[in-house]
Amino acid sequence: MIKVFIPCAGTGSRLGHKTTFLNKALVSVGLKPAISYLIDKIPKHFPIVIALGYKGDTLKDFLQLAYPDNIFEFVWVSKFEGQGSGIGLSTLVAENNLQCPFVFWTCDTLFLEPLPQLDENWVACHSLPKGRDLNEFRCVAAKPINDLGVERVMGIFNKGQHQQDQQPYVGLLFIKDYQSFFTGLKDGGAAAIDQGEAYGVAEMLKRGDQFIKKEMKTWFDTGSLIGLKEANEIFPVDEPAVILEKYNEAIWFLNEMVIKFSDDASFIKKRVERAEILKGFVPELISSKKNLYAYRKVKGEVLSRNPSVTEFKNLLTWLQSFWKKFTLTESQMVKFQKACDHFYRLKTLARVQKFHDLYPSFPREGHLNGIKVLPVDQLLSKVPWAQLADGIAMRIHGDLHFENILRVADSRQFVLLDWRQDFAGLDQYGDLYYDLAKLNHGFVVDHHLIEKGQYKVDVVENGVQFDFAIIPELQKCQESLKNFVANQGYSQHKVNLLTALIFLNSAPLHHESYAKLIYSLGRKMLADALVEMT
Repeated sequence: MIKVFIPCAGTGSRLGHKTTFLNKALVSVGLKPAISYLIDKIPKHFPIVIALGYKGDTLKDFLQLAYPDNIFEFVWVSKFEGQGSGIGLSTLVAENNLQCPFVFWTCDTLFLEPLPQLDENWVACHSLPKGRDLNEFRCVAAKPINDLGVERVMGIFNKGQHQQDQQPYVGLLFIKDYQSFFTGLKDGGAAAIDQGEAYGVAEMLKRGDQFIKKEMKTWFDTGSLIGLKEANEIFPVDEPAVILEKYNEAIWFLNEMVIKFSDDASFIKKRVERAEILKGFVPELISSKKNLYAYRKVKGEVLSRNPSVTEFKNLLTWLQSFWKKFTLTESQMVKFQKACDHFYRLKTLARVQKFHDLYPSFPREGHLNGIKVLPVDQLLSKVPWAQLADGIAMRIHGDLHFENILRVADSRQFVLLDWRQDFAGLDQYGDLYYDLAKLNHGFVVDHHLIEKGQYKVDVVENGVQFDFAIIPELQKCQESLKNFVANQGYSQHKVNLLTALIFLNSAPLHHESYAKLIYSLGRKMLADALVEMT
């Protein structure tokens, strides 16, 4: 038997905010978590031993949800940060599970080629990545033993102790002589805890055990920001969806499965419950865990891939069957209007304050693109909140834009993705105007262009200058939406007001430059919408 050991207990501190809510094994590379690239290369009959610690519950849940046919053995490491912690401790905790030859594979080591052959002890190396310092890595010394390019490992050295002509060790090795490995590791004390598997290999070399050097053709150190960036440039993105980064949420595409993560367990629970309410209009869920849910991928194409007015008109026709109107009793209407007020007024005020707390020096008054605009606080004081609270109670999606709408292949039907979990506590219905405004906001700013960096926002002497690329076809869709709103007798002014509020609400949820763009855009659109109403 051969097993694979993947230590995942550490905090991933080199990745900064990316590991605030997730174990580093779950940090996204392309549209999958990093660890998925490891699992995909491991034969299904190989048991996989996972050392869990930081954010371990979510990692365990993910692996069981995403890979039901794999064999996992989980061990828990109680001390995963600070003095006395280290990869050596994780390895020792897993000793009883590793009483056979095993692959040692750190969860932040990715490569494109298959695993090397598992027939003798070996250590994997790679040339120094561009822009990196050899002192960052443990290094391997080796010498040729024949004319076929085979090299024997002569030593493995700690960070900063390398010598000339050595290569970085990549965090991947095969231990055939596992008993010798654990003998050396257990006798190493604090040094073994800190240096981990490298200490065990070094002790084996001292006792005469032999290791072959395996040079990898590719290597991505996704435990570092530089390596993660390089991996995201190389690993394929097969899906057309554009996922704008949110630190506390993720969505992953694994073969025929889509998995959604949120650090908010209540959010996931309500999403799962609302999926049942929206059954027939959203994908059917396969399973869920505390912070995750999964559904089968639907064959089709999101509308953002190739936006067109014709397709949008087809969508509006289809939405007529989705937007089911609710007739409310007097008490239900009072509750609904309170929900609208909470969702629009109170949430907006809280989100704007959150943005100000995050970026206290960013201008909240002064000119926008050379035009004098009132401070955001004064603009918000002029919003007709009571009018916005007088909504239309209908079954809604809650995040209705082209990234979340999929046209089913070979049909004129649609499936709605990434539905909102509730509307201020209401799950059966919400305000139709919110869905209309969400559609409208998606026609203003296109996520594909944002992801490509086709926008700018600069603080200037008298305020802020901002600009972003637009897609003409989306502008045509926006005009079509205006016609629909007018023909249905709805209020375009309310749609415009809510569109502005959506941008202001979203600002503190995204990365800094995009946050500042949509805050400024929301402020400008709110000023324009208020002028239109006078």
